[in-house]
Amino acid sequence: MRRVKIAREVANALTYLHTAFSRAFIHSSLDPFTIFLDGNGITKIGNFCNCVSIPEGEEFVHDDALQKYHEFRTNTLKQTHGLGVCYVPVIDPEYRSTRKVTTKMDMHSFGAFMLALVQVKEVDDELSMSTDMLRALADLFITPHDDASFSLHHRVSKILRKFGYAEVMDSDTSRDVSNVAASPVKEFFRLALRCIGRDLGDPLTSMIQVAKELILIEKSAYGDVR
Repeated sequence: MRRVKIAREVANALTYLHTAFSRAFIHSSLDPFTIFLDGNGITKIGNFCNCVSIPEGEEFVHDDALQKYHEFRTNTLKQTHGLGVCYVPVIDPEYRSTRKVTTKMDMHSFGAFMLALVQVKEVDDELSMSTDMLRALADLFITPHDDASFSLHHRVSKILRKFGYAEVMDSDTSRDVSNVAASPVKEFFRLALRCIGRDLGDPLTSMIQVAKELILIEKSAYGDVR
């Protein structure tokens, strides 16, 4: 249960940044190193040094500086990945090509975080994967990938096909996200893949939608959300 709870709390925090003010604030640097648990087990987001605001009434803002930061971040993580530090490809492909900062930038990073979250050991068993599956995902996030044009969702989709999770990528738009009690892990993966750009039915347009779907997954699998 803790993994879904952590994801939901991060999604709620990003939703707050995007909607609570007259201007949307984009975190832009979300990764596992910027997410913490306080003494009460509540998830917190840190490192707001690259937070970007979008003017009221606008949907994006141009920002070239973030690319330099992410290049620095990537190079730093490449140097440390041999020590077992997760290398998470968090740059939104749309930003990479246009330099437009939108709410989708945080959504893409959040999807990558969800995929990295399933690697955490000693959490709830409900989202546990096979050992080989976890090893493949761990390699995906720890090993640097120089080919930035090959999107994250393509890499993950290849792993899912290999280990028999093809049904996770079923693009049947008639699926009802509220009917997920039988397979929370697949719905969790489907939502993560949708966040990083995989076409799996209705497109995600905001972090509010992501947060609501996580609540439905959590309620269906575990009962009332606390």
